[in-house]
Amino acid sequence: MSEISVCAGAPARLVPDDSRQVLSSRVSTALAAPLSTGGDIHFVADGIIRRSPELEALAERASRLPGVERVVLLPDAAPNGPEKAVSWAVQSSGFIIPAFTSNVVNCGISLLDTSVNASEVPPEWPSELLKAIWRASGQGDYVLSAGQVDRCFLEGAPALVSSGWLQPEDAGSFEFGGVDPGTPLTTRHDLDELVPLTVRRMKKATTPVRADLRGNHFLEAQEVGFVQDPRALLAMGLRQGRLVLMLHTDHQVTDMVNQHYVLRETFFDKPFWKRMAYTASKVRFHFGAPWSWSTFPERWSRYFRGRQFTVIPTETREGERYLAAYAACSNYAYAARAAVYRMTMDVIRSMAGAAARPRLVWDAGHDSIRPAQPGGPHEFTVRKGAVESLPGKPCLIAGYYDIPSLLGVCQGSASTAYSYDHGSANFRRNLGREDSLANGQSPVRRFKAASREPSSVRFKEELHPVRDASSMNVLADILRREQTVRPVAWLRPVANLSEG
Repeated sequence: MSEISVCAGAPARLVPDDSRQVLSSRVSTALAAPLSTGGDIHFVADGIIRRSPELEALAERASRLPGVERVVLLPDAAPNGPEKAVSWAVQSSGFIIPAFTSNVVNCGISLLDTSVNASEVPPEWPSELLKAIWRASGQGDYVLSAGQVDRCFLEGAPALVSSGWLQPEDAGSFEFGGVDPGTPLTTRHDLDELVPLTVRRMKKATTPVRADLRGNHFLEAQEVGFVQDPRALLAMGLRQGRLVLMLHTDHQVTDMVNQHYVLRETFFDKPFWKRMAYTASKVRFHFGAPWSWSTFPERWSRYFRGRQFTVIPTETREGERYLAAYAACSNYAYAARAAVYRMTMDVIRSMAGAAARPRLVWDAGHDSIRPAQPGGPHEFTVRKGAVESLPGKPCLIAGYYDIPSLLGVCQGSASTAYSYDHGSANFRRNLGREDSLANGQSPVRRFKAASREPSSVRFKEELHPVRDASSMNVLADILRREQTVRPVAWLRPVANLSEG
């Protein structure tokens, strides 16, 4: 604790729905036919949802860039839609194109078991829990020291385990143990070259529990509802009726590296004096070492000319540096969500009593650059709005604040580049139908935080009826038949919190 101070199964339907027979027929027909439009572009939901001209143009352009071997467009793929993410996986060899993934490194999703059954608590308890978590996130009780921040970049979630902040089993509930599976990072010298000191010493780097819940990010209390695979659910330590928390968030610390220090020439959203300061920091970061001037033309071309599709060869020193920098930021994102998890555990115990045994069920990143499976040393899969499908591990696909989310088991499939969607809003919109209201379900309470000061914020409350998620069933059918994900259970929304 010296560096962290703490103050204070079988396929089935969700509901019988005759109107889904036509959609299911379209799924069967489309999946029985070849899904590739060429040798290098794969539309997973082709024939089920409409392909927009913008999506086709983006996929075609991406497929023709250096090193790109295959573009996989997942069912939720859309260049401009509610999810604000492309939801694709791009397989490449010999080159990395940073713009293929998100500006924010390792945005992710977590599922926490509260250890409480929904029937055991008052109806308002889930809502109060969400509010308490949001308030706790702004009280300054969970702080990382400068040294601990550096260790988070180097070691990921295990940095908090070695400090006694988390238990070893906590790190085991993160994909890859909460450490990016790419370039190993071991020394301080490596970190100075990979992540600017300016970024590592920012206040938001030392207070990672300030999770970002803007846009499509949220914190949601859910009840484990309809169960399709009881045995798989039990293996996750869950059962029907359990109250769980789903968190979708990122940490803006990591976007400083990929967005500003790599992809953009200016810090466009900052005041003039900050733009000048950050630009000077960027010049120092890329040209601070004497040897870096020997690669001046290459670095200037890649990082200061503002091109959308910067291409970096992986078999060069600059390629190795970029991949290591991305891995460091991915490590920090795992550790930051681990810090949120620790804070959330403390809040649950304070509200449910010492007998509560909250735990992390699973945590996975949405945006990543990972070694291809299988693949050689310079073959990578770049994902944006997509999660790596690790056989035997849990799968989480968010529904919506009034639509159940999917909990499944990953199977892994080369046809989808071992990937699945992080959400469903684009897919449901492109499917062209509305989900019907679920019968006999209590409405979901939706809260919007009115400011960025969680300790004193007021909440705007809305009530929304829960929908039956028939379109989510279609999405599950596609992924199951692609042998990517096997559905296990549906998580019914009870209360939802976001910023807005």
